Amino acid sequence: SLQWSDEQADREQQDQWLVQPAIGVSRRQGDCVYGANLGQRERLPSFFERYGDRGLFRGNPDLQPETARYADASARCATPGVLQSLEISVFGQDLRDAISPAFNAQGVGRSVNTSRAQIYGLELTAAADWAGMQWDLSATRQHTEDRSRVRATRGKQLPGRFENQINAAVARDMLGLRVSYRFGYEHGQFYDSPNLLRAEPLRRHDLGLRGALLDVGWSLQILNIGDDKAEQFNGFPTPGRHWRFSVAYPRASLKE
Repeated sequence: SLQWSDEQADREQQDQWLVQPAIGVSRRQGDCVYGANLGQRERLPSFFERYGDRGLFRGNPDLQPETARYADASARCATPGVLQSLEISVFGQDLRDAISPAFNAQGVGRSVNTSRAQIYGLELTAAADWAGMQWDLSATRQHTEDRSRVRATRGKQLPGRFENQINAAVARDMLGLRVSYRFGYEHGQFYDSPNLLRAEPLRRHDLGLRGALLDVGWSLQILNIGDDKAEQFNGFPTPGRHWRFSVAYPRASLKE
């Protein structure tokens, strides 16, 4: 992958070339597929990270792109019976100039580059069909670590990145409709590089209803039912509970 970006602001211009080589292999053996990937990715700072746009979070126009060398290995197996599929993955990243939020003693934040950092972890995903319902589950446990030479932050967890994440969903078809429920959970984030400001866990509940009338499909979603407002330290909260209604023509399958 080769990407070019050009940014102009305040009569200044900055252009970047991003080179992202990667290679992957996979092999099927019986009911399982084994795979591995190795590569390098780069991420440009976002508009918010460069210039800030809410609360007491200021921009840092001098941010450099984040670079990561990564590797992962996985095994995905189809299983008979209730449990339809199961996948286990291990992953690791060696980061340079990792982009992380940092806050000073007055609570004013901005994004900074961490010269070196590491991330590694384990991910589990599963799908099942039980009691007339379709179940999906994914869980991730990851360790992040600042490996820079800054004494106050070396060995600390990277701010803004979770330790544990769980996503679960259940759906059932009934009376020509598809009813679904989703749950998301994140835990173990810090707001700052020295790990003094711990963020509250994020919990999100969503409900969905899908159906069709002739060739017109429709869906109704109630997102973030618990009105859990995730927010940056001293920043404006993100939108809480909201409703979403959509129609589509021609209609799609209820399971899509």
